[in-house]
Amino acid sequence: MAKLLLCFSFIQLFSWTYSGRSLIEFEPVRGYVFVGPDTDLTMLFYTIKSEAEWASVFEPYPGHYPKKVTRVDFNRYDAIALIKNGYDYWFLRPQKVEVENGEVNLFYEAYITEKNIPWKAAIPLIVLIPKGKYKAVRFIENGRIVKRLEHY
Repeated sequence: MAKLLLCFSFIQLFSWTYSGRSLIEFEPVRGYVFVGPDTDLTMLFYTIKSEAEWASVFEPYPGHYPKKVTRVDFNRYDAIALIKNGYDYWFLRPQKVEVENGEVNLFYEAYITEKNIPWKAAIPLIVLIPKGKYKAVRFIENGRIVKRLEHY
């Protein structure tokens, strides 16, 4: 029985190791505000591959010092972003990014820090990942898939 369990454990380890899943380096983006279209949607999701796309959605936060604003080189990186939109204030923090069989998984932590604020907030979470030929992006909030964008 012990040999059978050991063999089964080895098979599980082998299949996980070679399942096509790997962590990739990412960089959180700081110093930008969402300037995209006003909407009643509570969550917005973006994959951004060019400066023109970026400029239509984000601009530097007014008053930020240049050293606090992340510079984005779209020759080397793509941006993945989500926006929490509405009358609650959110804490958003990226945890890890992995690629699994050609699909990007963005794991992040999210929770409300203040409910029913008197203005409409658009809280962004943006990360840069190396350019690649990815098939899709999954946004995984607190361990649960909340969105999958195909044809990335």
